[in-house]
Amino acid sequence: MLSKQFPHLDTDFYKVSHVMKNETNSIGETDPSLHPVGITELYETLTPRENSYFPYSEQMTVYGYEFFVENLVKNWQENFFNKGEEEIISDFDVVTMMAGQEVHDKFLPQMLALHKLGYLPLEIKALPEGFLVPMRVPVLSIVNTHPNFYWLPGYLETTLLANTFVTSTVASYAREFRKLGQKYADLTADSNDYLDFQFHDFSQRGQHGDEAGILAGISHLTCFKGSDQIPAVKTLMDFYKDTDKNELIGASVVATEHSIMESLAGQFGTNKQGQIDAFKNLIERNPSGILSIVSDTYDYWEVIDEVLPSLKELILARDGKLVIRPDSLTESRMKTPNHRIENVNDQLVESLKALYEVFGGAINSKGYKVLDQHIGLLHGEGITLDNLEELFIAIEKSGFSTENIVLGVGAYTYSVKPSRDDFGQALKASSVVIGGKDIPIFKQPKSENEAFKRSPRGAVSIHGTSGNYSMIEGLTIQEARNDSKNQMNTLLKDGVSSFKTPFSVIRERIQSEI
Repeated sequence: MLSKQFPHLDTDFYKVSHVMKNETNSIGETDPSLHPVGITELYETLTPRENSYFPYSEQMTVYGYEFFVENLVKNWQENFFNKGEEEIISDFDVVTMMAGQEVHDKFLPQMLALHKLGYLPLEIKALPEGFLVPMRVPVLSIVNTHPNFYWLPGYLETTLLANTFVTSTVASYAREFRKLGQKYADLTADSNDYLDFQFHDFSQRGQHGDEAGILAGISHLTCFKGSDQIPAVKTLMDFYKDTDKNELIGASVVATEHSIMESLAGQFGTNKQGQIDAFKNLIERNPSGILSIVSDTYDYWEVIDEVLPSLKELILARDGKLVIRPDSLTESRMKTPNHRIENVNDQLVESLKALYEVFGGAINSKGYKVLDQHIGLLHGEGITLDNLEELFIAIEKSGFSTENIVLGVGAYTYSVKPSRDDFGQALKASSVVIGGKDIPIFKQPKSENEAFKRSPRGAVSIHGTSGNYSMIEGLTIQEARNDSKNQMNTLLKDGVSSFKTPFSVIRERIQSEI
């Protein structure tokens, strides 16, 4: 992974020109190539500016900033500051290739000076993890703490955004899934205890690489405990090992895949009796616990209408739940030849009816059917925030509690769909010190369509509480730093990261506002 091996190269190339300095001037100073002469501090804020591509909420979940900062410090220490100078010089040969020797020679001395300093001279503050931040209120601030490295906050923009827009956006998606789950639990279930496991993370194989999968995976786990992402669960176990030793981070179940069902069919056959023997074989070899069986490798409705009824007593005698998982839509059903299954919602409702008819269950206090605890249903194809409520409505209208179904969330929702544009997140400079004078600066495009891109003016302090934060702008950097009402926590100061919210607290914060 390039970013792990070379954190000092993990930026857009044009930012090299922000680090470069010209030859020594007439008074013995080395002037920056692009920044103003005399600059010593640059203060920037990270702000979710508009939810144009996230119409589900006008607030973003604050998550992943503590994780980013601790890993940033660790990575720079191991792969930059702990390296020898000659190795660092060799790493920057790429600058010569991309822009020539002159650019390289103006850039390298500044990076070697940082290497000699031995730490990241930064102060990074962020709002508390798990809380909600409205649009156009900064979630994070970053400023250099050494006058020679005013360029460092901007140099880190690329990696800061690339790693935190994923966690904050996916955590926001997960929160909306949890909100919908809670809404229908309140309507159709006697308890919401099942919600921790109603949405299961199936997204890893469709992610843009392992690192992206981990970022999305840890964000899903802020709202749920069901996940097939071993790397994400392990990452959080290690990250929170000092604060959450007894917290269940994530869990999964024993489950088949199509290769298992194909292999068993090779042994027993693909006809009805072969499938009965295959399911029986799996059940007898797994007599307890949750067992999930993918059931549409051949004929899904044959499994529902013929295989499962023939194994009813064996299933009800198990010490655990057998979960049936259709992977795809099966339109025709021999038992109801005049009724064509039109969509996935129809298929799942028909499945619940069939399972209840065979295995029975109970009517809860709200009048909704709940399947017998030995049988369940899992659907993991194409679940999004755009279609989820339609499914829950279909289940509720059919007389079933939505607790009867577990839903797998895949890579479309946690990888393809989320982007930095969901909340229009951007890091912009808002205060600068030049010649000892603190000057408020800002971006303000002269366009009605681009008005949301206006950045804060001056350093900021964030007042209020979760969901109701407001920005106090126009401050000097020192005024923002000293404001006792500022709700931002200091995550990093001069190379030391010292703030970590327990994961259990993050989960509690999110759930308390659903």
